[in-house]
Amino acid sequence: MGRRSSLLSQFNLDDTTAWLAVVVGMILMLALFRLKDNPRTPNANRTHLQPGPGQVPGKLTSIKGWKVLLCLDSVRDFSNGRLFKFAADQIPFMQKLAKDCNLHLVALVNNDEEEAAVKRAVEDASLEIAPHKVLCCDTIIGKQAVARQLAPSVYIETNEDVVNYIAQHLPHVGFITESVPGIGILPNTIVTSCPAKYVDKLLGKDKKAEAEAAAEKEVPTAQ
Repeated sequence: MGRRSSLLSQFNLDDTTAWLAVVVGMILMLALFRLKDNPRTPNANRTHLQPGPGQVPGKLTSIKGWKVLLCLDSVRDFSNGRLFKFAADQIPFMQKLAKDCNLHLVALVNNDEEEAAVKRAVEDASLEIAPHKVLCCDTIIGKQAVARQLAPSVYIETNEDVVNYIAQHLPHVGFITESVPGIGILPNTIVTSCPAKYVDKLLGKDKKAEAEAAAEKEVPTAQ
């Protein structure tokens, strides 16, 4: 006890101050532990970013002027093997997106040659996009980091792991896939087979088209 008192007096501390320092230290350690986030294993129970008023998927009127990040695998023609080329039927959609929105592109590449091929494909497609908006990375974690840093209003992606992670942080995510997605898809994520269909669903155009088709069937034909 005498030794403890001498240590406290040496640092000009009394019992109350010492215990307060211990409690504060424990609180800080607990806070750091709870804030630790591993992007490889997203927690399905985390509160993701909710769309604001007027931004509910399927009820939007326009995304004109919005920052959009498009994963290039969603518009790529894979029939050419390693040669990077856009699917011909996707180019008009990309041109319109580049004209109407603040479009950024992201591609997963393995080397400098593949990156150069991506940039040539963008030029060949006559996309009016500044070079710094064509982003390439070599890992899935890199794509996640790009999306977090850009913080687009809309992100269109083909990788389910990236979708599940990034949907916790962005308001609108399109998951482009031909297969049935796994569990954990968040409400702000729309699953469809191509980017153009995703934008139609985001704006509710698919439901409008279905309603118009149903109305036409109900109209009696002239005798």
